[in-house]
Amino acid sequence: MQPHGDTTSVQERYGLSGLWLERKGEEVRVAAVGTGSPAAGAGVAVDDQITGLDFGAAIAKISGKPGQAVELNVAGASGSRVVRFILQPFL
Repeated sequence: MQPHGDTTSVQERYGLSGLWLERKGEEVRVAAVGTGSPAAGAGVAVDDQITGLDFGAAIAKISGKPGQAVELNVAGASGSRVVRFILQPFL
């Protein structure tokens, strides 16, 4: 048996925000939120809409390095709001 060739750490393969985003037409929607993630702690929920950014810009915004501050405009069941969190490993 040979070891798996992927030497990428878990933290490098998974975003530090805890968000999995998807495109729904022109909208950017939250498809999943990691338990215990910075985004979960900020109150981001599945099916929230990220507003004011296209898909590529939203991905870029949540794909920074540990310690980077993120601010997103989010619209969801509880209305529109600004959420802020710091990117950090959570897995």
